[in-house]
Amino acid sequence: MSHYQNILEEELLQALQSDINSGSIRVISESQQYADLISQNFPFVGNKIDWSKVPGHTVAQLDWRKGYMHAEKSIEKLEYIDAIFSFFDNILRKTHTPDVTDLIVLGDGTMDIALQLPAGILRKHLLDVVELPQHTYIIPPDVSWCLTYTTEGYMDFGFRPD
Repeated sequence: MSHYQNILEEELLQALQSDINSGSIRVISESQQYADLISQNFPFVGNKIDWSKVPGHTVAQLDWRKGYMHAEKSIEKLEYIDAIFSFFDNILRKTHTPDVTDLIVLGDGTMDIALQLPAGILRKHLLDVVELPQHTYIIPPDVSWCLTYTTEGYMDFGFRPD
């Protein structure tokens, strides 16, 4: 992990600290086991999920230039943030995932760690998580579905193929 990545991971952990201290968020020091689960349960092309082969694929294309850290106008930031929360909330409804259900969050770049936390707590910290410069993966422990957020501004979702 580079010095820059280490700083970003530390900033994320600092933002999550109160929920880590309360036990609501479990920090898992090695995320590879979850990356392996995703690659074992979803089709890949290169280093990305091949969404064309994933049942129930849904995508939202967000303009990353309007991103939380990049937008010049407040209204653009609000639209971007609203789109992220709307997509996340729709997926939780679609998968019948209550706020108390644990989810796993991992990345492919900035984070070497994984996080295990209830969906409701993830929603509270969603912007902290997706604004990291990486592809972020969100899965339930049974890997029955996967939600990704990419630095290119896509949010993809799909169910595990049979």
